[in-house]
Amino acid sequence: MSKAHSQTTQPQAAIRVIKTASCPSSSGRSRLTYQLGVDAAFSLHIKLHSNSGQGYFNAEWLAIQKILDRLSQCPGHFSSLPLKALFEGRSINTPYFIAAVLLAEGFLIKDDKNSRHFRLGDVTGFMAKIGRAHV
Repeated sequence: MSKAHSQTTQPQAAIRVIKTASCPSSSGRSRLTYQLGVDAAFSLHIKLHSNSGQGYFNAEWLAIQKILDRLSQCPGHFSSLPLKALFEGRSINTPYFIAAVLLAEGFLIKDDKNSRHFRLGDVTGFMAKIGRAHV
């Protein structure tokens, strides 16, 4: 049975869920359930829904574009650390869990030289696939 360990802070605009899925955490010790959704302007958002393990996380919707803007500033490969700025003052696990979800979705791919680093994956393909899902 999944345990939802979340920290939320404030209500957000209405987001329509278009996909619910799960994937292993980066450590492989738990299973993360996440949701993708769209807002009224059809902007894509992501949020963590539950964790089968003990780690807390922030369960607020986050715009995929904010993630892309942040990671596009990183040259070559990067760790989960650039995502921390998107979750200041929230659970320390959230950036790592979001990275695991983005890896599962193909948005990120593991770097060949360092297993703790990522590169942007097929972002265009990811966006197109998810875009077709909400039409």
